[in-house]
Amino acid sequence: MLHVYKRSSEPMRPWDVMRHGGRNNIAPEVKQKYLVLWNADVIRKDNMWHYVFEFDTRDSLEISELAQIFAGSSATPTRYPDGTDWRTWLGQEWVVIDNRRRQEILKGGGNGKTGEVTITTLRVGSSQFPLRNQ
Repeated sequence: MLHVYKRSSEPMRPWDVMRHGGRNNIAPEVKQKYLVLWNADVIRKDNMWHYVFEFDTRDSLEISELAQIFAGSSATPTRYPDGTDWRTWLGQEWVVIDNRRRQEILKGGGNGKTGEVTITTLRVGSSQFPLRNQ
């Protein structure tokens, strides 16, 4: 996994590109060819939005057979959508961080003061499993 930290005065919309892929044009030290946005942690603090994006680093945008089975539909795509330009999408002033720094950012997030918001583990998906017997 690759973690990217970004601060912004305006909110971003990470769910628009969640589970989308694109060429790895932000982390040349990572040898994998593609990145898929897998998760976003969001903190609103001191009138700024703090984002920690988690990218799956991949050599292919093919969705594994196991993931296709869990999706539960024969119409499930076999590839993640391609074409996101991560450098353009992230804009200015972002940095690749390690897991230790990610934890520091998340732990130092909202401390319960009025006007602070912490949203962690924003994992977009759909439930293909029935919630109760039908």
